[in-house]
Amino acid sequence: MINEEKKEKENIKEIVEKYSKVKFEIANLEMKKQELIEEDYNVSITPNYSGIPGGTGGVNDKVFNAIAKRENELEKIEKQIASKKAYCQMIENLVSTLNYKEQAIVKRRVFEHKDFYTISKELYSQDNIEIYDITWIKKLYRKSLDKMQGFYDSLV
Repeated sequence: MINEEKKEKENIKEIVEKYSKVKFEIANLEMKKQELIEEDYNVSITPNYSGIPGGTGGVNDKVFNAIAKRENELEKIEKQIASKKAYCQMIENLVSTLNYKEQAIVKRRVFEHKDFYTISKELYSQDNIEIYDITWIKKLYRKSLDKMQGFYDSLV
């Protein structure tokens, strides 16, 4: 039972830690999409000097196939982008269920990849109090992951 609980916590931690990777993948897909849009159609149309009709309308088929291929690639990229954006939105929604301090810690830890000491210093400067204990920040981070796991389990 303890191993199952630990595995659940690892699941949400893994899910949350993929956020930056997925954001990076979205940016790469957006660039690939833009390149496809700006790319010239490289369709070589060879003239038919024999005087015999092509039968299938050769020139038009080449152009049509090139356009169709590009449109299919763009559609595939759009679907991937939409799927990854939905994943990121789900993570952002999970984080938004937390209270202010928990959100501050999780956002800095997960989205900005800051260590606990840096998070402690930043929270200290915001609240004008003595520096937060790093152990307290780690506990609050784990507690936040547990809360997020609960919300995630209720969604899935």
